[in-house]
Amino acid sequence: AFLPLLEKAATHVSGDALSADRAAILNIGSDCSSQALNLRGSGPSNSLLAYKMSKVAMLSMARTMAADLKVKNLPVLITTIHPGWVQTDMGGSNAEISVDESVTKIVAGIGRLEAAHNGGIFNRDLEAMPF
Repeated sequence: AFLPLLEKAATHVSGDALSADRAAILNIGSDCSSQALNLRGSGPSNSLLAYKMSKVAMLSMARTMAADLKVKNLPVLITTIHPGWVQTDMGGSNAEISVDESVTKIVAGIGRLEAAHNGGIFNRDLEAMPF
């Protein structure tokens, strides 16, 4: 349903450069989506199993969509950002960063997104994370 809107946004700029200024989907992911970093399991009584599964699925969707749109020569940037361990109901009060700090870093990085970020997962400082 939203593909025509992405196509319209992508055609407002000439060339094939990828950026958030053109057309982009930015997913808020988690280090839980990284298979390489999945060393802790799902926690007591499997409490994180569904959460981890949803984040893996989202990352796979982003990577697949990035590949699909590349084949169609549609310059839409699709990436996933891990905000860090954030002080929320889920992260708890001992988490390393506040919501405001995390959001500020993510928003500051949006303008720096480029082709190298397409289909990947990155931390809030745009450093690549392993799949």
